[in-house]
Amino acid sequence: MVRYSGSLRKIIRRLLGRKGVFAARNILSSMFYTLGIYEKPSRPDGVSAITLSYNEEDWIRYSLLSIKDFVDEFIVMDSSTDNTPNIVKELIEKERLNIRYYYVPPGNIAETRNRALELSRYKWILVWDPDFVLFDDSINTLRKVIENLDPNKHYLVYWPWITICGDLCHVCSENPYHIEHWMYTYSSKTRYGYVDIFDSLYAPATLYRVHMINRPLGLHISARNPVRTAVRVIWYRYREIFDRSSEDRIELAKKLAMKDFGSDDLYEVGLRIIREEIKRLPLYREEIYGRYPLLLRDQYLKCFERYTR
Repeated sequence: MVRYSGSLRKIIRRLLGRKGVFAARNILSSMFYTLGIYEKPSRPDGVSAITLSYNEEDWIRYSLLSIKDFVDEFIVMDSSTDNTPNIVKELIEKERLNIRYYYVPPGNIAETRNRALELSRYKWILVWDPDFVLFDDSINTLRKVIENLDPNKHYLVYWPWITICGDLCHVCSENPYHIEHWMYTYSSKTRYGYVDIFDSLYAPATLYRVHMINRPLGLHISARNPVRTAVRVIWYRYREIFDRSSEDRIELAKKLAMKDFGSDDLYEVGLRIIREEIKRLPLYREEIYGRYPLLLRDQYLKCFERYTR
């Protein structure tokens, strides 16, 4: 698997900042386009949503339903051992979502993303994690972006997500925005590899322009049920141990939980982590961050009322 120079990227980003990197990319790609050293998009118009999932039964239903009126196909690459596959099957059978489901062993995320790219069919690739939920008015925003961009050029489209932590009514910090390239035009020159330990998209600066949407388009829900919360926290603390071990993930998490929390009851450990986490987190307020997605709004309001009544 390809590994890219993380240190070089960090140096360039530190020197230029995000805006400087975007401006430099746009100048370079425009120069190559003017010179005719360019590859025009060749796929048919449409949107392929690519989703990699691992035990995402909490949010994947809401996540995929929130974009059903925007995308033309879903490519779901799943490594789950929980109820996620059944939820996806139900979305296919009952909601008639155009989902192509593939089971993949957990492991090489970049390789799985590249496989999903190969399986996709349309011009626009939507990077869609199974814990993303789109705001109700964001589909129109994305459609207008696609309609107004030059159809002969390649783009990386960035926008902020609002990250939700602990439960559905707390944001992850005072500045809960996370920005990345969430949608891009397909090219045979794009591929995923690793920068340090993180999977990353390689998109040639001579080919891809940046288009930035300056308002949040939805929620990235990092809140999990207590067991998954415990496993996630322990995994982050001991990622190298998990990567080296062939032991069952849950059993390994129990052993490490005993070491750090004095208990191997992952549900109880998860509850403790959530209680401590939300003590220092701000509430999600619709007047600040926008109206909560309708798919989850009732759950959000019940949660919000617990802390404000």
